[in-house]
Amino acid sequence: MRIKDSLISYFFGSLNFGIEAPKVYYYQTKSYIKRFILKDNSKGKVKAILVDDYPLWFRDDAFLPRELPTIYDNDYLKADPHLFKNLKTFMDIGANIGLISRCVRRHSPKCKCYIIEPLESNFTLAMQNNIDSTGANMGIGKVMDSKELLVDGSEWMASSTKFGYNQRTESFPIYPLDWYTELFEIRDIDLIKIDVEGMECEVIEGATNTLKHTKKVVAELHSTELRKDFTDLMRNHRFAVKKSIPVDKDVFIVLYEKVSK
Repeated sequence: MRIKDSLISYFFGSLNFGIEAPKVYYYQTKSYIKRFILKDNSKGKVKAILVDDYPLWFRDDAFLPRELPTIYDNDYLKADPHLFKNLKTFMDIGANIGLISRCVRRHSPKCKCYIIEPLESNFTLAMQNNIDSTGANMGIGKVMDSKELLVDGSEWMASSTKFGYNQRTESFPIYPLDWYTELFEIRDIDLIKIDVEGMECEVIEGATNTLKHTKKVVAELHSTELRKDFTDLMRNHRFAVKKSIPVDKDVFIVLYEKVSK
């Protein structure tokens, strides 16, 4: 029974979708067949299920259906179950289709969310999933520039590091976070989430002023070396590690908190 439960948890996560749960099982099973049996990584069709009387949009491709349960439970909450509670301002850098922002709004309904995502197809879904949020279809880095990133066939992500399935190169506009927060006059930030596939240090290098007005930062870091480099940068901005948990081989969720003077 434990093995069975573990397999269900691995493939389907924690499904709390009520009457829509059978649809989620269907789309997830279909995506596994497409990805692992048919070896098809092409971009899926846009679908929606109803969650909390509000549509949740996704693509029925090889990756996104499995991620849907993250609106209920995810690695960030494993680092701190109370991380998304009582937030007034949240920045989602590398938002993908906005599932983490949607989770934040479940815990903090009045939170102001800023969604930043470079891939246009993901950004469109992120804004549909968080219609009362502010969004920017761009990347975040050290300086204002353009950068070539790798994009997989299903348009699951744009990455600065290589990954093991079909990909193409695409150029994206990059802006410093300080430029963005100054543009929108964002002064007090409860939490910044960073998941940018290898560009995490560049985000921090362009966020000196922003971090002065930020309480917490949580990042997904894809190597031990990156975790060390990123942590050194955060310490320079008076942030200390509050919690660090491994979530996969050489993948860590690290929560940083501003150190009092």
